[in-house]
Amino acid sequence: MVLPAETTVTFGAVKAGLLLGRGAELAGQVRLIEIGLDLTGITPLVEDATGPAQKRAVQKRAVQKRAVQKRAV
Repeated sequence: MVLPAETTVTFGAVKAGLLLGRGAELAGQVRLIEIGLDLTGITPLVEDATGPAQKRAVQKRAVQKRAVQKRAV
């Protein structure tokens, strides 16, 4: 079972799995904590997390959250 998160904290770099496929849907807001890694010359696997798939995942997460809140009332 995988539970959706409101916020996911990642250290050093945002991992591709948080932005692609179901990861984008389940991660919620992704917060990057810098830990001093020198990533000069590293090419990101995923450069744009604001495309249509990410927006759909955010919208779907908002709908799911509202449904859970309604059930709790």
